[in-house]
Amino acid sequence: MKITMILATLLVACGASASVADRSPSFTATIAAPRSASPTVEPTKPPFAQPPLDPPSAIIWAIDRSDQSDRPYLFELHYDGAAMGFRVIDPSGRLILRLPIAGSGIFDRTTCMAALQQQRARGAATWILIDDPTLRELLLNGSTYQVDVDTVGHGTLMLPLEYSGCRRT
Repeated sequence: MKITMILATLLVACGASASVADRSPSFTATIAAPRSASPTVEPTKPPFAQPPLDPPSAIIWAIDRSDQSDRPYLFELHYDGAAMGFRVIDPSGRLILRLPIAGSGIFDRTTCMAALQQQRARGAATWILIDDPTLRELLLNGSTYQVDVDTVGHGTLMLPLEYSGCRRT
């Protein structure tokens, strides 16, 4: 009898019901609905899409001195508008230089970078390091080069490459 009482107490405590008289427990089970693996997402803002930005309308180049012995020059592209990257190509379509958008740099006021940025108050610039043969080729053939510009929302466009007249070597 003592065992039956303990068993009945345990069954009641566990949420099951049992009849002490017939000593055969009968269980009532409650099955919880499974939880969803991922919660319901409710957007708080409409989807964001960046509108196209004004593309560059002109690109000029300049040269500054670098402190790298193997690539002693900075080839700079100065442009208006917005772009994601540039490819300088010759008249046959050969790639001469590829320039991504550069991060900020420190250029003192004696550089072409500083001088041209002051002249073109809202202009942007990017640059890469180049060697002596590349500089010679630019000085010799730069007026024939074009620039493929990867724009923001307008695809790729081609602009002439114009020399700024600024060279600090």
